[in-house]
Amino acid sequence: MIAELTTKDGQPRATVKAKLVVPGPPVWLTEKVGVSDTPPPPWTPVQVAGNNVSVWGRQYTLGAFGLPEKIVNQGRSILAGPVTLRCVQDGKEVAWSDTTGSVSSKTAAKVVRAGTSTSTLGKMTWRAAAEFDGFMLFDFELTPAAEAEAELMELRVPIRKQYATLIYKSYSTRGLLAEGEGVLWKSGYGRYWWLGTDDFGLCGATEHAGAMINRADDAFSIVREANGDISVVYRFLGERQKITEPWKLRWILMATPTKPLPKDWRTWRDLCRSPDKSDAPHNGRLCVASPWPHEAKFKYFSFPVLKSTDWYRGYVQAKHEEGTKVLPYSLFVTMPPEMPECAFYRREWANPLMGLADLSRPLSYEAVRAVPSWIDFMVWKHRELVKEYGHDGLYVDFAGVYGTVFAPEYGLGYVRDGKEYPTLFPVCAVREIWKRVYTMFKGFNSDSVIVGHDSQAVHAPILSFCDVWLNGEHNWRGPLRDNYLEVLPLDQLRAAFRAQAHGGLPWFLPQWYGAILEDKDVVKFQDNGKPSQVTIEKSHHLFGLGLLHDFGFWPICGMNSEATEQYYGVLNEFGIDDAKFYGYWDNAWLIGGQTDAIKASAYRKPDGGGLVVIYNVTREAQTPTLRINWSRLQGEQPLTVVDAYTKEPVLPAGPNITVEVPPLNYRLLWVK
Repeated sequence: MIAELTTKDGQPRATVKAKLVVPGPPVWLTEKVGVSDTPPPPWTPVQVAGNNVSVWGRQYTLGAFGLPEKIVNQGRSILAGPVTLRCVQDGKEVAWSDTTGSVSSKTAAKVVRAGTSTSTLGKMTWRAAAEFDGFMLFDFELTPAAEAEAELMELRVPIRKQYATLIYKSYSTRGLLAEGEGVLWKSGYGRYWWLGTDDFGLCGATEHAGAMINRADDAFSIVREANGDISVVYRFLGERQKITEPWKLRWILMATPTKPLPKDWRTWRDLCRSPDKSDAPHNGRLCVASPWPHEAKFKYFSFPVLKSTDWYRGYVQAKHEEGTKVLPYSLFVTMPPEMPECAFYRREWANPLMGLADLSRPLSYEAVRAVPSWIDFMVWKHRELVKEYGHDGLYVDFAGVYGTVFAPEYGLGYVRDGKEYPTLFPVCAVREIWKRVYTMFKGFNSDSVIVGHDSQAVHAPILSFCDVWLNGEHNWRGPLRDNYLEVLPLDQLRAAFRAQAHGGLPWFLPQWYGAILEDKDVVKFQDNGKPSQVTIEKSHHLFGLGLLHDFGFWPICGMNSEATEQYYGVLNEFGIDDAKFYGYWDNAWLIGGQTDAIKASAYRKPDGGGLVVIYNVTREAQTPTLRINWSRLQGEQPLTVVDAYTKEPVLPAGPNITVEVPPLNYRLLWVK
């Protein structure tokens, strides 16, 4: 390309030459890869009967403005009353006409109810869409009447107290919900929240604060009512105020978990050999190869951009021959900046608000805006790579909702009083990438696997489209030393790392590489002096926490290989895949005598036999006596209890059993 600069009189001043690479017609804009009216597995079609919308495991009964007046989640009615959009004018609640609307569209994947309601405040146009995984999206737009005033506008979600014991808002707010009455949590913007139990819950989100007209520091709050029930409150007006501009709200509500887990999910593991070290993968085991990009082989790694396609084809073929799935490393929030498409559309796709760009180094990448054309391209590109190389899924890093973005022409951000406000939580756009990529892969192969890695976020609308949710690794607030419980207390592990209640298969990624440890806890060091492999005991410290909470591992980043073989060897021998789990927080009827120092969970096989994990959360050895209902665990044979690792007998005394449990570690008893 040659560009000439001239004066307004046409006198030449300079000539600039530059290479212009045109990638060809943007076929991805019209192909819309991954868009489907048929739900991908494991979901079934949306069912509609009157004002009831049913999806897997949940039923929404829709009321005024399409908002749920009842939600039945896994057989429990979790709301304490209808979700309401309430307006008050002159001390009286505003009455709206025709808030029932009608079904405006319906497919197996989504149903939409919409309507237009009027009142003295003006005309409210609203739309409520429910998708196959339980995702509900509400759009409201109020065109105010002349001189319209109100002293209150609020959205309120009441939840029964017994179904809101845990909270997840962010890595800094997660765990047991605070006790006491009144406001438990507040902010000027309710970006994302989840309230629930260890098995199910309810989440909500707003993408930005544009609807929060009275942008006070308590415009969003979580409140415990006098009767103990919990209310989530969005306050759009809190004092008498004229409404002169159109008011818009986009709001998300979703009951969780979002999908069923595979029956054999506990046998999904990233190990390519059996415990006996044979070459054949163990039956039921998920063997994953995620080739980490290296500058000797890759040019970029937002998605595989290779220096040698022949090498990569050989790599994929070799992994397939040994029974290993290939899930290439990918990022949805970045692009390889010098790829022809990315370079050509950089002005539209690049995101200057994010700090993920590093164009000066090998394998460079640049942050993107999740605008529609980028979504179309990213899904199309991964389909082309599947067709070319035979990928079995993806390993996606930065898997939560990332990407502060300003693109108001696409509904991402807004302008108020001449000032630009970006979208801080673009959940709808990011979710669209995940949904379409997931649908595309499952269309090729229902056994394909999507692993989503996020070190600190648990966002259910995204987790829907991960087979495996990989949490952990995070640079924890305060250094990680020899005790994970100092950075991840038990209640945080329950709320954020047991992905079962949200909709994903939970794996934990250790981070011993970055821990501050004494030499006694390390068997190998890296060249930089940091741990390379910790001891057997320190690995079991973490394996025990996983057993206590029923989550799995990607046992790398410093975990001891011998401890890993011990751990998986016992689980395989027991046959943990079909066992029912009983967590320490709700099993006093099964295991009595637990204390602040000793927690115990259990796994029971359908035909009898069980594992009991007894964990010592203190730095001192403990010798607890627990009362165990053996009849609920043992099989048909006479009761036998052994140490699951050593196979040495552990003799009960009637219902009681006394064991010594080492500090910050566990004992695993096999009940036969």
